[in-house]
Amino acid sequence: MTNLIPSSQIDSSIFHDMWQYGLVNISGNDIKVSNIVVALLILLIGINLSKKLIKIIMPVISKKLDEDQDLVYTIERLLSLVFLGITVLLALQVANIPLAIFAFIGGAFAIGIGLGAQGLVNNLVNTMIIIIEKPIKIGDIVEIQGTIGRVISIGTRCITVSSLSGEEVLVPNTIIMQNKFSKWSGNDNITYYIYINIIKKDGLQIDHGLIVEQLRNVRNELDFAISTIIPEIYLTKISELEDQFSLKLTCKSKSIKEINFIKSKINFALLKHLTIPFKVEYSNNLG
Repeated sequence: MTNLIPSSQIDSSIFHDMWQYGLVNISGNDIKVSNIVVALLILLIGINLSKKLIKIIMPVISKKLDEDQDLVYTIERLLSLVFLGITVLLALQVANIPLAIFAFIGGAFAIGIGLGAQGLVNNLVNTMIIIIEKPIKIGDIVEIQGTIGRVISIGTRCITVSSLSGEEVLVPNTIIMQNKFSKWSGNDNITYYIYINIIKKDGLQIDHGLIVEQLRNVRNELDFAISTIIPEIYLTKISELEDQFSLKLTCKSKSIKEINFIKSKINFALLKHLTIPFKVEYSNNLG
């Protein structure tokens, strides 16, 4: 008589064999399908749990640090890395993967660095310098390679600057550490220079004293400038074709406006108060 094996028993046997199927042996450790599946589950659960823990912890830390955005952001990044490291180590243990294998991986990674990963490593090193030395903080106004705006985040590869033209500009950390840049904190003043070229036409009499008075009226028209600081007006160039005046404006960096808004206000004020032909130029931080 033939013995019949129930189909459910066959199915469970196949599943058991697949679950316990050995994928590879590393340093005497058998890594099975079950190890990999459980390790992946631990990794996913650990990452999600880390995010939830950070959301609970960070508001408390923020209050303790008087909402110092830069320091709070740094602590958040470090906590994320610590939680991720713990999760990965736990997943590797469950997967039965010996940590010694990473000595080999580290060697291969070093070769990769030598072949073209220097940029990534430089960015990571520069990020650590930015976090520790804090040459730039969230909320600072910066001018980097012709871009001026407010720092809104500091990432592992780059900082994000909200420019005065309304765009978000990503600036690699390497550029920040290897190039000159200007910055203004929340309590600092930012200075703009406007250059007004007075065009000399035949028979046109230029009253330089009157022009200075008209430029003072232009300055008084601009509500974003600090009213308590006396405007500085200079006659910076004299030639046969035109004379040039410079007008120095000072405003609080925390009340900084979008570039086109500032230039529009200046242009309208110049048109209103200057009564002779002129051309206008702006300092670099106004584009």
